[in-house]
Amino acid sequence: MMYQTIGKRPTIYHIFAEKIIKEGVISEEEVKTLWSTELSKISEAYAESLKSTFDIKAWRSPTYHRVVDFTNLGEIKKTGISSDLLREIGQKISNVP
Repeated sequence: MMYQTIGKRPTIYHIFAEKIIKEGVISEEEVKTLWSTELSKISEAYAESLKSTFDIKAWRSPTYHRVVDFTNLGEIKKTGISSDLLREIGQKISNVP
């Protein structure tokens, strides 16, 4: 029921486009041109991504691993919440309903 109700609503893009057209910020034709241009860029990027291969083992971001490596952050702080409870909460918020 909720998904059908949401599905009937206009998208944020359409709501915003209608608003700025009514306010005279931009014309309907300009909105269509912008939409077409950006959609084209997305389509091209997607097509290009299909040509690429990705090896997760070969990829390593120094910035990301510097953040994730807890030894760089000093001691792990006590939060007052047990690690078991944090794990349980993490699993619950990570499951798709």
